[in-house]
Amino acid sequence: MRLLNVHTRQVKDFTATKIPRYAILSHTWGRDEVLFQDLTNSEHKKKNGYAKIEGCCRQAIIDGFDFVWIDTCCIDKSSSAELSESINSMYAWYEKAAVCYIYLIDVPSAQDPYGIDSAFRKSRWFTRGWTLQELLAPSKIVFFDQEWDMIFNDSVMAEHEDRKSRRADLPRQRMVLLEEITGIGTKYFELEFGEASAQIASGCKFSWAAMRETTRPEDAAYCLLGLLQVNMPLLYGEGNKAFQRLQEEVLKKNQDLSILAWGFDMTWRETSLRTNMGLRSYGILAPSSYYFKRFPVSLSKFTNHLKLATHSMMTNLGLNINLPLMCINSSLGIYLAFISGWAIARLGNKHEAFVLPLLKREDQLFERLPGSPPVISVTLTKGSNRRIKWKSIYLIEPKSTPSTWKPRKFNSINDLDFLFFHPSQYTNEHSGFQLYHNQMITAGFSVRSVFPPGFNDSASHLTWESLSRNFEIILVLSRNNTDCCVIYVRGRTTSRDRIRISKMSISRCQPSLSAWQWPHNVAMMVGSTDLKWGSTVSFDSDPERKTEYVSLELNTGVASWHGNFVGIVINHHIEAD
Repeated sequence: MRLLNVHTRQVKDFTATKIPRYAILSHTWGRDEVLFQDLTNSEHKKKNGYAKIEGCCRQAIIDGFDFVWIDTCCIDKSSSAELSESINSMYAWYEKAAVCYIYLIDVPSAQDPYGIDSAFRKSRWFTRGWTLQELLAPSKIVFFDQEWDMIFNDSVMAEHEDRKSRRADLPRQRMVLLEEITGIGTKYFELEFGEASAQIASGCKFSWAAMRETTRPEDAAYCLLGLLQVNMPLLYGEGNKAFQRLQEEVLKKNQDLSILAWGFDMTWRETSLRTNMGLRSYGILAPSSYYFKRFPVSLSKFTNHLKLATHSMMTNLGLNINLPLMCINSSLGIYLAFISGWAIARLGNKHEAFVLPLLKREDQLFERLPGSPPVISVTLTKGSNRRIKWKSIYLIEPKSTPSTWKPRKFNSINDLDFLFFHPSQYTNEHSGFQLYHNQMITAGFSVRSVFPPGFNDSASHLTWESLSRNFEIILVLSRNNTDCCVIYVRGRTTSRDRIRISKMSISRCQPSLSAWQWPHNVAMMVGSTDLKWGSTVSFDSDPERKTEYVSLELNTGVASWHGNFVGIVINHHIEAD
């Protein structure tokens, strides 16, 4: 480890067993920083970045330290080997420091940090990826403003004081302030992180980084290595693949299923990738920490009650993992994979659980269900746990959704029927169904989930080009997590490949629904027994005294260049009272 002598301003190398007591600096990089190579040049003191080095050294001298560690000048970044070793060791260096000076260059002196619009709350330091571990790893943190005045009038603890008690000594008011800014619960600031970090779900840690940014895309993964207690080689240039590798390393080390809980409380479209064939679900693991932004804190303890019998492993097929499965619809191949215990949160005679909605492709191959959010919470009715069976599966990357999908059954080797989807043969003459939702999108609604799978998506409508003889179509739309409605269509296809609609209705509902759950009595929609179906629903009047309502309109003559379609238009209305 290389440290900077606060008296001589020269760096010195130390072996692991002879590292002296030191202070460490946390800051945000700016222009014209003093780098390791600059220290040999007498002109380095003229650089803008030298002021923070000078301020850090002065404070360290006041507090009785002879050495400090500053990332700008204590790492030789021209050496890729040293850079990789330093990044993999950085969490430990912050953890072992006697104190961490947090320098906020954008916070003026003599400001109240607790103010609603304070510069402290808005500091860039709270938005950067690397500063997350610099907040959590040290046992003692002290905040400084741009003039190197202590923001909270702290005093550095004496050397003899018990190191393990320091984090808990943060005033309660300050921990609440940090929680408001960072989204990290106050209970985590009371932990000695090196010992307790393993007990915190990886998904929870990812959620803390969800809204933070890094200059290089790879650093969004590398800055979390220490927090997740994993090591891996650095490959600058790999882009977002670094985050995929990080998740794979976490899966190798422990059985933390929370890593599969990305996309919770996000709509299907929020977590989907647009391709030239419409939208499709992202793959096995999250594309970035952003998708953990609404990670449910309760899942942290729920996953501890679901012990896996074997380790999961990434293979050329996909993620091989042993999970409890419940079949929801065998004809369509829809399953729930449990990533939490299901007898922990008790709601009367029902139990809450966190599940992955999956679509069965082949005997052991499953992918995330198209049209459904990646992970949801469900409520199990009494006795439904008897339908849960442990199974070794491969969670695979989703296939690009083709223009048509047709369900077909066949006998497998063991004579068990199962269903998979495959592209049906293209024909110039066929019928289909279209659901137009563009007026709702304009009104601020978003597509939360869609049923059944096998649809094409565009900005204005959803299209099904192959439907079973008797079919149900359900679309859930929501706005601001308050207004939510579900559109239900029932119909059948005739021998002449024509579509007849027997029912179409719309209802307001709770915003936590997923379309594919209806109408099964396991994993029921919240309040589904109270839904009042009709062709029109009304929403609360707005402050301008206008009435808002939604209606359905059947259009039986939708023309397409490759067939005829039955369509339903969802009309959005606003009328003055």
